[in-house]
Parts: sequence; structure tokens; C-alpha cells
Amino acid sequence: KDISPYQIAQPEQYIKFDRNSFQQCADESYFRSSEKLIYRFIADRFIFAYDNKQRLTLNSANVLIPKIGIPIKVVLAILGSEAIRFIFKAKFNSIKILRKHIEAMPIFDFKKIENDKLEKMVDELIQPNQAINKSIAAKIDALIYEELGLSEIEINEIKKLLYASKSNNSL
Repeated sequence: KDISPYQIAQPEQYIKFDRNSFQQCADESYFRSSEKLIYRFIADRFIFAYDNKQRLTLNSANVLIPKIGIPIKVVLAILGSEAIRFIFKAKFNSIKILRKHIEAMPIFDFKKIENDKLEKMVDELIQPNQAINKSIAAKIDALIYEELGLSEIEINEIKKLLYASKSNNSL
């Protein structure tokens, strides 16, 4: 519950980290990475947050350390975008986010100027103790749609399908 789009809330509860007391535990180096994305495992859409504080997670949240030559904050913007939400819903429509789902998503390779814009917007969104600024998130979506060359009609169809009532399971 501490993970929301782009941000990790200040935890209210803590667990003493003693590797030997856990049934299973990932290698600690993943958690201690200088930058990583943490995402909710149980969700009907991608909910990724940025972490540069070497936080540990329990099994309800997983870690992603992208090493694909694209800045991590750009990857965060892409994975949090409406475009990816649409692709995920169309391909999987699951309430669990599995590794194979993430690996199946396209990570767009934008030019440096677009990457810089996305990183700047993500920097604004990851500020602690701040509500997500929906206008910045909308600007991220608009930039991604523009770079993908989607028409206004296509964008409206995506939004219509994403924001249709929960009873619509047509995807």
C-alpha cells in the first residue's frame, strides 16, 4: 500500500531485516542498488515507483533494475503511461504483475531531448510527500503519444477503453 505511481510513501511499519529469518529472500544487492523501480505485484495496472534510498521490500512489491541503456526515470515514465496501461490491459488484463508481463512491454527509445523532458517531469512527480500532479502525468502521456505518432482519434480510443466502466471487460 506504500507504493503509488512514481512515489513510495513513508512506511508506517517496519520489519527487522534478518536474512535468515525469511523463507526466501532475493540477493540483497538488488535492494541496495543506487536506483531501482519498485512495483506492486498485485494490481490491475502497472504501479511503479522510483527508489534511490536502497529500500527493502516484502513479497507484495518487486524490484526492477532496468539495464537497457534508457534512463531509469524514462523507463518509469513509460511503464506508468496510459499507452503501456492500454497494452497491458489488451494483452494480459491480469490482477498480478508478472515478470513476463513487464518483459513483454515495449520500452520506447526516444531521442535525448524527449528523454530529458520525461526525466524532468518524473523528477517533479517523485518528490516525497507530494500528491501526484495529474497535469504533469498528463503531459508525460501526451509526450509519449506524440512520440509514438498516435492520432487524436487513436488517443481518444485508448482513453475510452482505459476509463470505461469496470463492467466493460471487452479488452
